[in-house]
Amino acid sequence: MGSDPVSPPSVPPSPGSSSGLGASAITLVIGDARLDVDAVVFDFDGVLADSVGSSDRTWRVWAERLGLDPDAVAAEAHGRSAWASTVAWIPEAEVPAAFALIGELELGDAGTVRSIPGAVRLTAELPPDRWGIVTSATRALFEARSAVAGIAHPSLVITADDVRTSKPNPEGYATAIRSLGVDPARVVVFEDTASGIAAARAAGVGHVVRVGPGEPAHGEDLVVPHLEPVHRLR
Repeated sequence: MGSDPVSPPSVPPSPGSSSGLGASAITLVIGDARLDVDAVVFDFDGVLADSVGSSDRTWRVWAERLGLDPDAVAAEAHGRSAWASTVAWIPEAEVPAAFALIGELELGDAGTVRSIPGAVRLTAELPPDRWGIVTSATRALFEARSAVAGIAHPSLVITADDVRTSKPNPEGYATAIRSLGVDPARVVVFEDTASGIAAARAAGVGHVVRVGPGEPAHGEDLVVPHLEPVHRLR
């Protein structure tokens, strides 16, 4: 699986750092491309954990129980918080109960989640204080899914419980970058959705790598099918 193509083959060199760290803390090799950065931030679902099937199943069940169109609900759920999705579909007075229901369904299906190829190895290669996770999942769901997927926790995890506004709002990534104490231009974000990429760009990150199929289409610099082609050089 490590032979899968990476597109495009190169990215512009990183801007000069203003973080006071001197030489880059991390060099990543992604196919023929090389990124010199001070920190790495990952989305979780669809980037480190293969949870798309679980998410699709649970949102469809949720929609059916509440008399909504399962196809429409499932299509819009990935890439934003469960609260944001619930508010988008449910009358205000019914939101708390509906939100509790999707939380129960997702936690009940968390055991089906697996790691994305290369995720366990890549995260183990990174300095614990130089990488983080920004996820639209709740803290409870993140804890459950990451345990099943075998993804080690970095020193910094930002969940839906820690922010006021879901992606594409940049709050999560901006909070992570401030906590890591680095220049946003010296950060690479790994994302899988258009809303997540927009959030990373709005936070001013220097590089965005999309994890998934196809060619660049949402403002990302590189696309990888999974994390097997990504390695830490130093």
